[in-house]
Amino acid sequence: MPGEALSGEERRMIDELAQALMPMGLTPIEARVQALLTISLEPLTLDAMAGKLRVAKSSVSVAARELERHGAAERFTERGSKRIRYGIVTHGGGFLAAQVEFLGTMGALLHRLAAGSAQDATSARLLDMGNFHLRVRDALAGALGHR
Repeated sequence: MPGEALSGEERRMIDELAQALMPMGLTPIEARVQALLTISLEPLTLDAMAGKLRVAKSSVSVAARELERHGAAERFTERGSKRIRYGIVTHGGGFLAAQVEFLGTMGALLHRLAAGSAQDATSARLLDMGNFHLRVRDALAGALGHR
């Protein structure tokens, strides 16, 4: 139902989730779309999202595509229809999967820099930091089931 208004509780949850998501680099509209999808039990059309958030459909479309690109939202199409719906990726996708990749890359880089450092104290610090990144990566990957 495109124009269906959000309840006060839904608005509050979306506002709180969006505020928590923006420091991850999301624009305000991306954060609000992500928040709406998070509390929605079913995938939503662009019209429904635009109506609920009271923003332009084009803004929702751009935000939803960006969330899909990051693996945080999933696109659903209907056979024989051009209508697109978006739903949330619940476990192991999106931003956390990107963090696993980042932590692995950073850990490997720190190890490489430690091996190339002529100063023992610098090398030890870089190696320790690299090990930390790799431990966090392994713990997060395990929680996501990405072993």
